[in-house]
Amino acid sequence: MSLLRHPILVPALLVSLCLIVVVALIGLPLPVAVVIGVLVGTIITVMVTRRAEGMLRRTIGARVAHAGEFPAISS
Repeated sequence: MSLLRHPILVPALLVSLCLIVVVALIGLPLPVAVVIGVLVGTIITVMVTRRAEGMLRRTIGARVAHAGEFPAISS
């Protein structure tokens, strides 16, 4: 999947932009605010994408199939 079409892109960008505005309003220089916003957005993106598969498996109750549980159908 392309990074530009990834479902976490919009939330991560929104968090980054909000953080940039907040840090800039605190009084730090704009380049520092941008670096902090980008780093936090990247961290959130990595955390969400790494945890998503496990969370989905737990949610739907997926488990490993045991031997013989689903025998192959022979034609």
